[in-house]
Amino acid sequence: MMGVICDSTCGLRDLKTAAQEEFNLCFLRLTWEGQCLEPRRRLEDVGLKDGDIVTALVQAPKLAAGRWAKAFALISRTGNVATWGHPDFGGDSSAVAKLLRNVQQIKATTGACAALRSDGRVVTWGEASLGGACEGIQEMRDVKEIQVAPPCGSTLWLHSKASERGFAAITEGGSVVVWGWVGDTDQIEDQLHDVTSIEATALAFAAIRSDGHVVCWGPDSFGGNTTGVQPELENVVEIAAGHRAFAVRRGDGTVISWGDELLGGDCSAVQQQLRNVTGLRATFWAFAALREDGTVVTWGDGWRGGDSSSVQKQLKGVQEIHASSGAFAAILADETVVTWGDPDSGADSRRVQSELHHVQQIAANKGAFAALRTDGSVVTWGDPEYGGDSSEVQDQLRHVQQVEATDCAFAAVANHGVVAWGLPHSGGDCRKIQKQVMSF
Repeated sequence: MMGVICDSTCGLRDLKTAAQEEFNLCFLRLTWEGQCLEPRRRLEDVGLKDGDIVTALVQAPKLAAGRWAKAFALISRTGNVATWGHPDFGGDSSAVAKLLRNVQQIKATTGACAALRSDGRVVTWGEASLGGACEGIQEMRDVKEIQVAPPCGSTLWLHSKASERGFAAITEGGSVVVWGWVGDTDQIEDQLHDVTSIEATALAFAAIRSDGHVVCWGPDSFGGNTTGVQPELENVVEIAAGHRAFAVRRGDGTVISWGDELLGGDCSAVQQQLRNVTGLRATFWAFAALREDGTVVTWGDGWRGGDSSSVQKQLKGVQEIHASSGAFAAILADETVVTWGDPDSGADSRRVQSELHHVQQIAANKGAFAALRTDGSVVTWGDPEYGGDSSEVQDQLRHVQQVEATDCAFAAVANHGVVAWGLPHSGGDCRKIQKQVMSF
């Protein structure tokens, strides 16, 4: 038990700040005699006096980001929000700060963020054409979940229309409201009901309905045309999207793919192996299927993850698969990691292989990976500029509870605060929100 000195006329916020400084911890919630002490009140108002014992609990906030986003958002346990990253693409939420209360969920596209509040309302900010403006959408009420229609593809699309992605909000009634750049849905609007999830290639979209059917729209060459596989698209439970191809997992554990044949749209070469599949992951150019027995089947561009033959003997007892733009990383049952694909996208983990043990979580951006270990430390590899080199913040990466990624940066929530690294315009610098975080 440790003591904190604070005048009785001070507010509970002052007591919380003093406790955080004394314990060198952030994100504290103070309780006394079974009641949560709200920071807005004063000590004397709640009856606290000298010698009383107050309990301090660490309640870490949630990090929200997206592999293709350029900003991070931090959601406190009470629904407050702090953002950083590219100011035009979601990193600056000051214009809607008063509306960001009781937030439960935040999603991000390449250029905007959308927050779902506990009252079912949605608040957006960032670039309007990328989903940063949903004002005027009359159906935007009683929303229960927000889905992101994310871009997948080369960095070239950052300068083209294909990067202009948007959001889809699923309401309590099962209808879907879309905004931002989400393609032309006029022809299939009557089919977009009871949607449970949405995925996107560079220019096409696929939505799963609760009845297991799939609805697609967008250019044929990017997976928007399912004519060749439509009869097989039944009882679908999962969709994965690459740059120009989709793959779906059906309830019986089989897999169907369509789109660009060279980039994963044709899985016929491994069709017989695609049985008892429990999960799908995709780089921009290839797919990986995790099977019930812990083995992995891959197809698509061989150099960018579609050929796993060099590590196939190691891919036993696989628990999870994560993907960058051109590489995969698998966590095995013994909590070690196996990587394959394009070395420039994080497939080469030899530099840190001896440190990749007791791994609990992996986050991936376009060119790098970050692994969270059971002791709260973090190991990174891949493109140094994208966060593959975390040496400058390594002394801060202790007691970490969560790691997330934008397109070119990482952020971690630790007991002592928030740490970020990678490209600053993608959220790799979080210094501007440190003071705000102290109040969380």
